[in-house]
Amino acid sequence: LAPDVALLKLCYVDIDPSTDVEALFARYERTLRELARRFPSTRFGHVTTPLTRRPTDVRSRVKRLLGRMVWEDESNVRRHAYNERLREAFAADPIFDLAAVESTRPDGSRETFEREGGVHPALVPAYTHDGGHLNTLGARVAGRAMIRFLARTLESIACGDARSC
Repeated sequence: LAPDVALLKLCYVDIDPSTDVEALFARYERTLRELARRFPSTRFGHVTTPLTRRPTDVRSRVKRLLGRMVWEDESNVRRHAYNERLREAFAADPIFDLAAVESTRPDGSRETFEREGGVHPALVPAYTHDGGHLNTLGARVAGRAMIRFLARTLESIACGDARSC
């Protein structure tokens, strides 16, 4: 018996400065398209790759001033590129935008940084105890958002994507 909904999520450790984002995304896309073909009654959804906090220690700040790579910054740049590809390629599917949740403060402002001519999201520092894993506050914020996402997705399935159910 196939499930009604299935989600796939990569971890923040799956994307780092050495990741070939295009190759990783191509593999993800092939895998999801094949799963959708094999399980036509299952609604496949996607989860954006989580982020990490930008380090604020002296060494990282000096590296930035010298124009040198900070591992965490470059990792988040690559994660953001992957997430943008995911949002674009699967726009018609349910997407739980964990990266957006993790980079949005309770007041609605975003934790971002500029790099390579673009603005990139990072994990809100108040949501983590170690720079990557969510603390109690971060888990509550993400958990509430996930429950809302699942409720909307299941309602859409039950209603056949109709606007009024």
